[in-house]
Amino acid sequence: MKEVVFWQRDLAALPPISPPEQQLTETADVAIIGAGVTGLAAARNLAKGGASVAVFDTHTVGWGASGRNGGMISVGSKRPLGSWIKAYGPEKAKRLFQASCDAVTFVEEVIKDEKIDCGYERCGLLCAAWKPEHFGLLAAKQKLLAEQADYKTTLVAPIDIDDELGTGGYCGGLIEDFAGRLDPFIYTRGLALAAQKAGATIHENTAVVALEPSADGHRVVTSRGPVKAADVLVATNAYTGPVTPGLQRRVIPIESQIIVTEQLDEALAAGLILKKRIVFDTKKMLFYYRTTDDDRLFFGGRATFSTVSPQKSGKILQDKMVKLYPQLAGSAVEYTWDGYVAFTFDWDPHMGKMDGLYYSMGYCGHGMALGSYMGDRIANVIAGRPEDTPFLELKFSSNPVYRGKPWFVPLMGGFYRVYDRVK
Repeated sequence: MKEVVFWQRDLAALPPISPPEQQLTETADVAIIGAGVTGLAAARNLAKGGASVAVFDTHTVGWGASGRNGGMISVGSKRPLGSWIKAYGPEKAKRLFQASCDAVTFVEEVIKDEKIDCGYERCGLLCAAWKPEHFGLLAAKQKLLAEQADYKTTLVAPIDIDDELGTGGYCGGLIEDFAGRLDPFIYTRGLALAAQKAGATIHENTAVVALEPSADGHRVVTSRGPVKAADVLVATNAYTGPVTPGLQRRVIPIESQIIVTEQLDEALAAGLILKKRIVFDTKKMLFYYRTTDDDRLFFGGRATFSTVSPQKSGKILQDKMVKLYPQLAGSAVEYTWDGYVAFTFDWDPHMGKMDGLYYSMGYCGHGMALGSYMGDRIANVIAGRPEDTPFLELKFSSNPVYRGKPWFVPLMGGFYRVYDRVK
């Protein structure tokens, strides 16, 4: 197995976003920390509005979750609609759900407007029931989505699941047509190029090491020198660190591991996911997977909640994949890697302003659509334009026993393993 992100396998052949000779920006209206989809969508919006924008990243564009995820675009959030209704009431819950639909539409519009050749396809999503009782939960979810959000889905009876998946591991499912797939790294680079075209400057390999308030805004101390900025947007998500301790205490980095097979025989690949949908299942320790345009299986999940090498996590995931799809027993895994997803204590994404800094983060595994959309929306807030997205209204809470190091994650993992066995 190569310890390489599949989407970035040809990275060396791509021209750099930030040329080595590029000089450090000295002043900016807005400094953005993080060159993932959130920061880049915000940079594009702000620069198109006439602001001077400088984006900084410790690594390169799309190095983090934006360039190493499954490339799955779907509505909703980790927190289900029923939980939103209980927490906020039906009217606000409907607004939150509609905003998540707007996020998918936003991604599609950006791809079209900026001509980003990232292989986007409206393929639909299948949520697969891991156990017979989970099918009843999916039926209840279908009813709730239709009644409370006017969102139509299709229930797949257990007897019909073979029309969707070439595995006997599931007990029915729920199809959402309003979902798609893309190459996340090419999409993220496309956002970067769009932001640059609008006038933003992107500084790769430039870490922000300190933030200091000043009379006219902020002094942004980077690994290459200081920058003066009137406003700062923190768009670091799961990679939020001690430079912004208040935000670090509010996001929980959860590791996810991923493998991609070798190129499969066309007929074998076609028989895995018959209608080429993106797939999630209903376990707490869920699997998420899809085929690629060149007939590979992309397979992700939580191999372990302890820190192991990509080689070891890749072998664990391969064993799980083959158990689900025995026909892949003779197929090699060619790529293995890992990365971090940002969870929050309430499972909601959040945006707003804290300690004088703007932020948008905590997408809980739904970051490609929500991160893009919320980056664009927070740019409106920074620019002083009207913005009524309901995500602005959510309180971003922490926990008094958490200081940014998720010591409790292995305990959660053990609980979820037991839960998946008995529930």
